[in-house]
Amino acid sequence: VRVTAAAARWGSCSSKGTLCFSWRLMLASPAAVDSVVIHELMHLLELNHSPRFRRLERENTPEYEACRRELENLAGRLAREGWL
Repeated sequence: VRVTAAAARWGSCSSKGTLCFSWRLMLASPAAVDSVVIHELMHLLELNHSPRFRRLERENTPEYEACRRELENLAGRLAREGWL
């Protein structure tokens, strides 16, 4: 697990299982952070964004839609403020 300065993504998972998360996540709510962690952990099962992956992600992410909206709004704010 690594913390990075990635600006284009909240997190990533390599084919070798390395999980990376942007430091900018600390500006999000705990629920939104959890949703990103869950998203990347689901990549350990499915290294793609297939329908199966999306089903697993939604099944394991409480408040999925609210978290996605929060992260989109936060990304917009960070971009307007010059952090992305």
